[in-house]
Amino acid sequence: MKTLVAAMVLAVIFATAAAQAGTVSGSSSTGSIPVKLHFDAADLSFDKYSGYDLISVPGCRFTREIGKPALPAKSVFVAMPANSELTGIEVVSCRTKTLSGEYMILPAQPPIPTMAGAAAGFVPPGSVYDSSDMYPGDVCGGASVGSLRGYKILSFRVFPIQYNPVEQRLILYEEIILDVRYETPRYVTADVDGAGDGDDMNGVGTTGREDDEFYHIATGLVANPDDISRAMPTTRAIAEDRIRSLSKSTLPDGNAEYVIITNGLLEDEFQRLADWKTKKGVPATIVNTSWIESSYSGTGVDMQEMVRNFINDAYMAWGVKWVLLGGDTDIIPCRGGYGWVNGSAALTEESYEDKAIPADLYYSDLDGTWDANGNLTYGEVNDSVDLYPDVFVGRAPVDSVAEARTFVNKTLRYEKNPPPNYTRDILFLAEYLDADTDGADTKDMIEADCMLESFSLVKLYERYGNLGKGSAMGELNRGCNIVNHIGHGWHTTAFS
Repeated sequence: MKTLVAAMVLAVIFATAAAQAGTVSGSSSTGSIPVKLHFDAADLSFDKYSGYDLISVPGCRFTREIGKPALPAKSVFVAMPANSELTGIEVVSCRTKTLSGEYMILPAQPPIPTMAGAAAGFVPPGSVYDSSDMYPGDVCGGASVGSLRGYKILSFRVFPIQYNPVEQRLILYEEIILDVRYETPRYVTADVDGAGDGDDMNGVGTTGREDDEFYHIATGLVANPDDISRAMPTTRAIAEDRIRSLSKSTLPDGNAEYVIITNGLLEDEFQRLADWKTKKGVPATIVNTSWIESSYSGTGVDMQEMVRNFINDAYMAWGVKWVLLGGDTDIIPCRGGYGWVNGSAALTEESYEDKAIPADLYYSDLDGTWDANGNLTYGEVNDSVDLYPDVFVGRAPVDSVAEARTFVNKTLRYEKNPPPNYTRDILFLAEYLDADTDGADTKDMIEADCMLESFSLVKLYERYGNLGKGSAMGELNRGCNIVNHIGHGWHTTAFS
């Protein structure tokens, strides 16, 4: 992932793309994509927090540099032409408006864990509050480029409000016009099907269809949906690690869109699900973990990497869209991802690392290796992880034939004869987290921010006295599409 910082003035930021291996062809050209953003002063919300001002803009989150002003930041996604390289983001023009009044903007605070004993320690304003320089200063920044099942997506953040801490003055950028600049250099293709024509369209190339699920995801994500077709390569452009994996695989011919990975013990139960998927028009197949371990021996450092290499090959050769991991982590191990926690943010004395955060996204985001520096710590910032999925991955966390049978039976019941309107049914469960913290308060925020009028919401909250094992199981058995719970794994809970 290439990280860039965009200048506020008419300046261009540059990035260098990593080289790829394969057959080189084509010539370079340049181009640009205009991006126009509008922010209306009438849409701003002004709140007070501990005597400080907090300004909210619809569609924006807040900057998170602790001790510095918490200001709105909008994530912007742009579809870029396939095989192009980002060369810069130019701020073409801006229309601004100084907001009336003086504001003491709240300094960004560390996240507070929702756990017993956690207390909010207020972080006072830092040295930036003694400066008359505008903050954040840049209109946009934090650019990175990733791949969503072959669609090339640029993401960056825009800061619609600038703040002068000394003068306590706010400037709203009512209109921002940007130019995303790129060049299309010589690119790399891999002759996957052996035809020698570079036209490998039965896998990733088919995802440019307008009836494809990833097409709709990409179209709904980007600011320039009319350009989305240009973001999908017409030939197979793949990275060196994929070419290496393909050269060693013994993947049979096939066209499965849905793959279930499981072991021999559970295979018969999951075969019923595969048969149903195929019958309803989604070609499905079962792949045994023993076959993967045998066929991909030597292609990875552990079982996780071998499974991922298989999924990668199935994606490239078959056009697989859905992968079900048929088993708990003792059957199909999860990849442990990296996370670093600042001590003050975690309310501990020292910062710490966690290298084993369970991350099945490892099986979904197929770009790169998740370990670019080769130190066997996966998902670090410098490991070039773009976090865009290339296939849909789910897990059936079952350990026995009985559990697998129950999972398949329930899945088939929902697909063949679902409860009426269950896709709109949502269940919230909330416990007291401690004497001073009610988890239902978090649920109230989710309801206010995320619920549509068409949703049917059931609330089982400890504060209402209606939360218990019986009531929760009754609602689950009645059928609901989304279950959202907040609580603790104590030895005594509202479910006891």
